[in-house]
Amino acid sequence: MPPELGCCLGGGHMAEVVDGADALRRAARERLRSGAHAIKIMASGGVISPSDPLRVPQYSPEEIRVVTEEAARRGSYVAAHAYSAEAIQVAGDGMCHSRVAWRRRMRPCARTTSRAWSGSG
Repeated sequence: MPPELGCCLGGGHMAEVVDGADALRRAARERLRSGAHAIKIMASGGVISPSDPLRVPQYSPEEIRVVTEEAARRGSYVAAHAYSAEAIQVAGDGMCHSRVAWRRRMRPCARTTSRAWSGSG
């Protein structure tokens, strides 16, 4: 196991770095097929990330959208770990645009959360 992933093994599932919409779709499908009840993405860098700054979004809205679509197809959901207002907004946009019903519920939440984190709410 690469040393940078040593903190990510838990519950029998290992986290992995996945880039690009096609690779994310494949990874989400594999996790759900292997018994995952939900998908968690890291929408921004983290406190213990060796090379990813907290404020930088890790995925585009399109990348998050494909993960959310796969989870929704299987009756599941996606949770996003995000620190900065920008990463929260990108995650919210990606999740909101994946399904019209989610858009109505998630967009106000994403805006409110983004304002709260940026100090403008």
